[in-house]
Amino acid sequence: METHFCDLVIVSALDEVAWLTNLRGGRDVPYNPVFYSYALVDFRDPHKRIRVYVDAEKVNQSPSIVAAYGRAPTPDDGGASSPQQDLLFLPYEQLAADIAALTAGAAAPARKALVDERQTSEGVRRLLQQHGIPYKRVRCGPLQTLKAKKNSAELEGFRACHVRDGAHLTRYLAWLHEHAERQAGTFQLHDGAEGSEGETVPLTEYTAAERLERFRAEDPDFIQLSFETISGVGANGAIVHYSASREGAAPLLDAAGGADHGMYLVDSGAQYADGTTDVTRTVFLPSPRWPRPTAHHRRLYTHVLKGHLLLHRTRFPDNHRVTGHRLDTLARWPLWQHCQQDYAHGTGHGVGSLLNVHEGPHGIGSAPAPTGAALQEGYITSNEPGYYETGAFGIRIENLEEIVADPPLADAPPSTGGAAPMKFLALRTLTMVPYCRDLIDAASLSEEERQCVNEYHAQVRQCLTPLLAAKQDERALAYLSYHTEPL
Repeated sequence: METHFCDLVIVSALDEVAWLTNLRGGRDVPYNPVFYSYALVDFRDPHKRIRVYVDAEKVNQSPSIVAAYGRAPTPDDGGASSPQQDLLFLPYEQLAADIAALTAGAAAPARKALVDERQTSEGVRRLLQQHGIPYKRVRCGPLQTLKAKKNSAELEGFRACHVRDGAHLTRYLAWLHEHAERQAGTFQLHDGAEGSEGETVPLTEYTAAERLERFRAEDPDFIQLSFETISGVGANGAIVHYSASREGAAPLLDAAGGADHGMYLVDSGAQYADGTTDVTRTVFLPSPRWPRPTAHHRRLYTHVLKGHLLLHRTRFPDNHRVTGHRLDTLARWPLWQHCQQDYAHGTGHGVGSLLNVHEGPHGIGSAPAPTGAALQEGYITSNEPGYYETGAFGIRIENLEEIVADPPLADAPPSTGGAAPMKFLALRTLTMVPYCRDLIDAASLSEEERQCVNEYHAQVRQCLTPLLAAKQDERALAYLSYHTEPL
């Protein structure tokens, strides 16, 4: 703040309030564990407390706001501070009066606020103007960068929840594949679980997504989904942000359908007490007419996979100048070069820690991020190239990646002019779910690409086998074994 000569920050972005206070909760925004609130940080406050403006009942009478990572607030009615975090809870509607009070009286000191162009609301800016408080606008405020750079507790949570989430998704894909092999067009939604046991429902895009949610809900740390599941079969998989409805969802199995109907794309994620997940897999569901994917399916899937692997394997300088825009071409290059195809969405986005599944300030895309933010160690990014054939099928492969320090190469040449060795960054995969072996054309992969897939699959098998064995899910263990066999 001293760099900007400011002494005041008013936080209106809900995920920034949640991160700053280390609190999560509420159902104010679907899929996002945030709550309607503001925060005021006054660097001249002698008590060094963060003022949090929030409806009292959310914290007191019926608590829906809870601490993340083991630290809890202890607010009382009428405004009280939390000794753990030095938080002062105040009524939501009191913000305007408190801003006015900052400049009240002839002896009030001059103030200056820092305003994030993309995160600070227009209402807050108008209040500052109304009360004569000047402000400095910045493209990327400090909270965005601090929130994106995960600490050790957040990274530990990310790694743990992705292993468990991988087991849940693998159980679902194995369950789905078995239904396809048996051409079982209906199922018991709870599969014997407590509740409406015996309820038979048709197997559609919508009910399959419900079944996936139930696999995840078995996790004691499951809170809610992190976004609405994209569950699209055949032509619906080619709609990037497809949303299936209960009434209009397509059946997942169609014995009379064409080969394209076997292509199934599922993009899903969850909020767990220790982190947020987002993963996409495309698989082939066999039918009597089409027991295997076509050469066309395998060619396109393999080239999407090649782009995914190329981005994953890249190294780049740790110099605060490499943005996601500079890396985006890597994920697109195999489709450009060998298929003359492209995809009309970004390649990667940041992910919050038990927060919003889409988070800045960084991103990987064909256009520069509006913040101009470079990629840094400790950031999380998705890696999700795709291919979409309108009216036929869609392919997307998405893992979350942790940006980590890359060890120096043993045979790296000396730096120019005797300078210190340059530091580099790399990507470490968090997601633990096998790729679809049936859709990979192994002959089209280079030796380095095959090795990359095999090493990843060995790690997936090692991580998931104990969890699936603990569930005594032989179906999922067989699915895992098949799809992680070396290419």
